[in-house]
Amino acid sequence: MRRLAIIITLIALSFTAIVASTYAWLTYVQKKGFVGLETHELSIVLEANDQIVVNSLNLDDLAFIDYEKDFVLNETGTLNDMASAWLIKLSSATSSPLAKHQVDLDYLQNGLICLLIYQGMNDELSYYTSNYSDLVELIISGYATKEEQLQALAVHNQIVLDEIYKHVFNPGDFVEFQIVVWGDYDSVVLPNTYLDSNFNLTLSIETVNSKGEVTP
Repeated sequence: MRRLAIIITLIALSFTAIVASTYAWLTYVQKKGFVGLETHELSIVLEANDQIVVNSLNLDDLAFIDYEKDFVLNETGTLNDMASAWLIKLSSATSSPLAKHQVDLDYLQNGLICLLIYQGMNDELSYYTSNYSDLVELIISGYATKEEQLQALAVHNQIVLDEIYKHVFNPGDFVEFQIVVWGDYDSVVLPNTYLDSNFNLTLSIETVNSKGEVTP
């Protein structure tokens, strides 16, 4: 671990979320000779740590860790304490019809380690995961190199995003997931200036009606 007290006050992580988008589609209606079009609007609400997100979130307590000693081996037993986390709540508005939400996060950046944790739909889980070290150990167990371990982490994160997308949301339904991050001192482009590092993550949410699919 590297100068935690200084890192907490000086490192900033910028998080930008696309949250205000709405999507509309048309339904063909025919009743007793009358032909018309009904419009339906999909809308979502995004919260982070119980605060509604408008444009962006800022994190100013990102801690940098030694990848091998802290992340893989957790030699000091402080990996959980070094983590910075957002609890994200994605809701379909009560006026929205059945919908699916595809979430994407561009977290693959040098100097940043990101773990996604699925917390369930509509409070189906009675607790929030805080023992990140055990989950990390489970994910990377059996992988020898850093490249393999980070790939295993990426596979896990994609499974979380796929789990969210497979659900059909009724009006008012919500899903919760965590975004957990650490700074990776060994992967910073200029290690001697890591206190000046800045990361920008874009969280995108594409919403379609329950019968549709998100296309590239």
